[in-house]
Formats: sequence, C-alpha cells, structure tokens
Amino acid sequence: MEPAHRALLREHRLYLSGQLLVSDSIVPLLFQEEILTETQVDQILSQPSERLKALELLTLLPARGPRAFKAFIRSLEDHSWVRERLEAELQEVDGTRGAGRDT
Repeated sequence: MEPAHRALLREHRLYLSGQLLVSDSIVPLLFQEEILTETQVDQILSQPSERLKALELLTLLPARGPRAFKAFIRSLEDHSWVRERLEAELQEVDGTRGAGRDT
C-alpha cells in the first residue's frame, strides 16, 4: 500500500470505524480478492462490535500489499458516501503533491 493510502486510512480511522459495517460486504470481498487470509477474516469477525471489527480491519489492511487500498475502495459499494469522501481526500493530496511539479 502506498504511503498516501496508509496516511489516509490512519487520518480517517475513527470516522471509518464509525461508518462501516465490515462484516456484510467489505470483509467477504477482501477475502475473495485475496487481500485478507482466512485467519485474518476470523480475527476481524471475532471482534464483539462492528466498530471493533472495522478497527481491526483498518489495522490489518495497510500491510496487505499494493492491491489492498484499491480493493478496499471497491468494497465500499454499500458505503458510497465513505468511498466518495476518501477518493476526494486522495485527490486533494495528489493535487497538492502535483502542484509544485513542472509540467
């Protein structure tokens, strides 16, 4: 995962943990895409609340390789407002980085 993606997830950790219901569609899609292992899925789903499940996912996700962030964004189909917010923030970061470049 790129440093900007890690930073974005870290910056919005509390917001994401309060918005996402990870058990229904997010975790299954990330398992299907081979981002999460079966052990990690069990680790996430064993948490007693949705908030703690989301926090566990957000702890594991940054270390899951270069495809993890894009797969996570795709998994937010049922949480479009969250996906749109993350994509907008990422564009702002990319725009700020690109502003100083010669084109």
